[in-house]
Amino acid sequence: EEIIRCAYEVGAPRISPPRERTGSTDFANVMELIPGSCIRVMFVPEKAAAHSQEYLDNGKSESGHTSIIYGAKILAAVCYDLITVPGLLKEVQEDYAIQRKKMIEEA
Repeated sequence: EEIIRCAYEVGAPRISPPRERTGSTDFANVMELIPGSCIRVMFVPEKAAAHSQEYLDNGKSESGHTSIIYGAKILAAVCYDLITVPGLLKEVQEDYAIQRKKMIEEA
């Protein structure tokens, strides 16, 4: 929720909500140990296939570079909020503990 709010705050275009289900990823393995999030700021046409030449080409474009800048701004805004908003860090830590427990129980 905080990440999506910050994405809107910095004016990131075409923000997508987190996916409900994804394949197995190294990132998911890391998130078993620490909280993480995938910031989904689109830089390709909506129907573009993942891991395609279209993705590669758009990643090298100004749109791809701009998306990286938006991602950095979003991360900075979230970090700022975690430091300055009373109770937010504790809330995130508690939510992570609940989500991690669910992941372990479902495995």
